[in-house]
Order: sequence, then C-alpha cells, then structure tokens
Amino acid sequence: MNKLFSTQYIVFILIGVSSIIFCQKSFAENKKHDGNWWQIVPDMEKAVYITGYLEGTSLGRDFSCRGINKGDKKHDMCEKIEKSYEGQHSKYLKNVTNSQIVDGLNVFYEDVKNRKIDIRGAVWLVLLQISGESPEKMEDIIWCSPTECDEKRGKKCHGKRL
Repeated sequence: MNKLFSTQYIVFILIGVSSIIFCQKSFAENKKHDGNWWQIVPDMEKAVYITGYLEGTSLGRDFSCRGINKGDKKHDMCEKIEKSYEGQHSKYLKNVTNSQIVDGLNVFYEDVKNRKIDIRGAVWLVLLQISGESPEKMEDIIWCSPTECDEKRGKKCHGKRL
C-alpha cells in the first residue's frame, strides 16, 4: 500500500512539473504581445504585467528629459512633454485600477477580431473606453494608426485594424 501510494505521488509530481514546464515554454515562445498572447497569460501574471506596463510609462517619462538642464534649448520641449504626460495620466489613469485594465483587456480580446491587436494598442483602447469615449471614436481608432487618426481628426479612415 505504501509503495502504491508513493508511486502515485511520484507520477502526480511528474505530471505537475511537466505541465508547468510546458506552460512556461509555450508562454515564452509567444513573443508577440497581442490578444493571442494575452489569452494564455495566467490571471495573476496579467495583473503583474499591467503594473509593470504602467510603471514603464512613468520610467519612459522620466527618461525623456533626464539629463536636459534648464538652460538647454530642449528644456521647453521637456516641460511640454511633462505637461502632456500629466494631462494624459490624469485624464485616463486617475482612479483606474490595474484590475479594471485587466478586465477590460480580457473582454476586448474575447472578440477574435481583436486578437492581432498588440497589447499597447489594446491598453489604449481600454483606457479610452473606461474614460467614456464614444464607440464611434473607438472604432475609428481600431481601424487607424495613431498618426492617421490624428491627421484625420476623427474622420473614418480605411486602413487595417491596429
């Protein structure tokens, strides 16, 4: 009886370890961070990813002007970058939780048509939705690159999905 129990225990451990290794391998092989990737990310890792993603935006803001002194010609541009960042952060991230973003991405990527959209574009669309942006504008953004949408100022453009 003891031998049978220990054999079953060892088989159970081997299956568990094999499953973990297989999942990690498939997770690592999918290098493109899009909806297909998002579908295989465990829920806890989604929250951690979004936390890092948002921290990365702050770091990017900091790096944008680090090392530019007040007397430098580029300092005025840095002030504009800071003001833009703070305005966008306040408009789209104030009082928004990481779990709201994760939930929004889960819903967004349920639609198979959205799965090729990279995570960066999807996070932006989710933040727009949370902020109350109209469905029409959201559809325009899905079908336009950010530059095209800026140039067309909200007019429908006929490109490929983000």
